[in-house]
Amino acid sequence: MADPLVGRWELVSYALDDGRRPLGDAPTGTLLYTADGYMSVHMSGADRPRFGTRTAAEGDPPHLVAAGSTYVGYCGRYEWLGDRVAHRVTVSFFPDYVGTELVREAELDGDLLTLRAYPRRSGPPRSWSGGASQRPRTGP
Repeated sequence: MADPLVGRWELVSYALDDGRRPLGDAPTGTLLYTADGYMSVHMSGADRPRFGTRTAAEGDPPHLVAAGSTYVGYCGRYEWLGDRVAHRVTVSFFPDYVGTELVREAELDGDLLTLRAYPRRSGPPRSWSGGASQRPRTGP
């Protein structure tokens, strides 16, 4: 059976277990799954203030803190487990993710993918939902 996750997914919504939305009400993001088992995710709040510098390294501490609190990004290998997906993190903006396995419940409904922390915690589920905006072609 073909891996149904392969392709590019655009972020629709993002919320934490307690219902907070650290990236705001209109976050942006892209989640990529490749046919050879790699994944990459980047999410950020909309309308983040610019640093006004040439590089991030030139940003002052308040800008760096604000940028870091409205961004999530990591990549690595993944394994599709049918009702779950395991992300094996090799690079991450958040250093504590490196070397860990982030398992998510995965629900596909047409072109909508919803990911939730696994195992589920009490309260509203943490979710990452995205609609497939582009899928690789599977034929000539």
